[in-house]
Amino acid sequence: MTLPLRKCPYCGKIKSEEDFPTRGKGVLKRRRACRECYLARRREQWRKQDKKRNLERRQKWLNDSEYRERNKKACQKYKKNNIDIIRNRAKESSFSNRMEVIKKYGGRCVCCGENRWQFLAIDHIDSNGSKDRKKRGGAVALYRFLAKNPIQDGYQILCANCNTAIAFYGHCPHGNIPDRKPVNGRPRSIF
Repeated sequence: MTLPLRKCPYCGKIKSEEDFPTRGKGVLKRRRACRECYLARRREQWRKQDKKRNLERRQKWLNDSEYRERNKKACQKYKKNNIDIIRNRAKESSFSNRMEVIKKYGGRCVCCGENRWQFLAIDHIDSNGSKDRKKRGGAVALYRFLAKNPIQDGYQILCANCNTAIAFYGHCPHGNIPDRKPVNGRPRSIF
């Protein structure tokens, strides 16, 4: 037995009866919109409700000190009970940002051509890595910034060997990158 066909008034496609959701538990009457259109409209309504709810929460946060304390305690309790989940999400996010940056900046060492991601890292061409990481809030924040924004000048991908050689000696033995100037007027270490 084939189900009758219906036309969705929102997308205009003709679909089978089962592609139209029912109106609730135990109710056999089907909705006018197909499942995709219905869910798209519901998601938009949820976004609007979330926006309104977030504004209300923000106002409550600013004006009600008891609410802030309750919220703070609830957040601390959640963190305590879900520390493994939070750590795993942070690791996944950090790894994903790092992979995005490596891919965006060429996916291989600009000096020796190493392409195994385990060896690759971002290099500051101007030798200002420490200042840049402090300014952005750490290495994780730097990778997040580089992943979310278009390609920035002053960064390149180097493997661990080339990056370390440049940091210690001002040049890489491969000779594919120009020598770097001393940092802050001090000569680089020889070891």
